[in-house]
Amino acid sequence: MTLKKPKIKPALYLRDGERYPTEGYFDNLDVEVDRSTDSVLGRAVFPNPSRLLIPGQFVKVVVKSTFAVSALVVPQVALQKDQQGYFVLVVGAANKVEIRRVDAGDQIESFWIVRHGLVEREPVIVQGIQKVRPDMAVNPVSDGS
Repeated sequence: MTLKKPKIKPALYLRDGERYPTEGYFDNLDVEVDRSTDSVLGRAVFPNPSRLLIPGQFVKVVVKSTFAVSALVVPQVALQKDQQGYFVLVVGAANKVEIRRVDAGDQIESFWIVRHGLVEREPVIVQGIQKVRPDMAVNPVSDGS
């Protein structure tokens, strides 16, 4: 029995890190959280038409949310950390590089949620980070997004 419209779905990754091509689904999820481990017991089913999966094989199952959440995110390459915490480099007034301290949240694939410290559409430096310094004048190029 497949659960009707679950808000999470499983993704399976093979030992070499490649994603298993066939979509899986949960057919059973426990209704209680185990307080000692903060986990929920469930069973994911992955069809195996090409017989790629074999008994005893090691795989990684990642559970992802299926509903969208609006959040400000930055690419993983833009987020840096030092002794004071997380920061990104932004293009500020007069096209000068500025350090912007941020409160980083969860990582979603190759992006990090930024809870505080940036505003929407603020230009964040994602290439050439090693070459720029605060107060340095730059010639920003937009990626179009």
